Amino acid sequence: MNKLLMATRPKTLIASLSPICIGTAMAYAGGSFHFWVFLFTLLTGLGIQISTNFANDLFDYLKGADTKQRKGPIRVTASGLMKVAEMKWATFFLISVTALFGSILVIRGGLLIAILIAFALLLSLAYTAGPFPLAYLGLAEFFILIFFGPVASGFTYYLQTSSLAPWPFFAGIAPGLISCSLLIINNLRDIDEDRQANKKTLVVRFGTRFGKWEYTLALLIACLIPLFFINKPLVLLTLICLAPAHLLSRAVFQNTDPYAYNPLLGKTGQLLTLYTFIFSLSYIL
Repeated sequence: MNKLLMATRPKTLIASLSPICIGTAMAYAGGSFHFWVFLFTLLTGLGIQISTNFANDLFDYLKGADTKQRKGPIRVTASGLMKVAEMKWATFFLISVTALFGSILVIRGGLLIAILIAFALLLSLAYTAGPFPLAYLGLAEFFILIFFGPVASGFTYYLQTSSLAPWPFFAGIAPGLISCSLLIINNLRDIDEDRQANKKTLVVRFGTRFGKWEYTLALLIACLIPLFFINKPLVLLTLICLAPAHLLSRAVFQNTDPYAYNPLLGKTGQLLTLYTFIFSLSYIL
């Protein structure tokens, strides 16, 4: 069980929780909240992210991107803690359970939600598996921004209210960008291994300096999103996040040790947690 927990990558799970909490807070502020919808949206979102992490653990090992010499957190397949067959079983079992959770949401949201969940689960595999894995083509940031950002927040709002509105989608840009920053930290740390495995991340394609600017701009733009919610003055409190974002960006630019990116990954996750808490609470108040 500890091995599976390690494979979920707990420090990054805020990426799926954040846009769901923000979308729910915006629905709640408008007078709509259904606890069972919130619960199954959380379970489905977590299931999609963890399925992606399991598949990534498995297929990065099979493609040679993860080895026992990796600089980042332990990967259970590459380290030998779990066999390939065990990881395959865990991945497809979790995808099945997530589809079951998602089917409950389909009762509420209809065909649109069914298509969305099916596509998200397909992408959880396509991220690192198949003939055209997204992470190996430099497309990972785009899909993380969209699905862990506007799609998650906007359709969470839709599930709660049965209506589509532009602002919940727009609010999701911030958590989507900070989630991209989590990925960028990994890519900066793993640039040498990714080159050897022909994993053409944007950092591999354009270099370390590009990756550091990509990280910085993602955090900056995310932390400025609250400026567009002037009709909710308390939301401007979220601008507090600019301070830790600045410190993180400075640390990334000054860093030359791949191993030093590991604590920055956790701190970036903490920034996303802080942003989510302040934005959601202030929007409700």
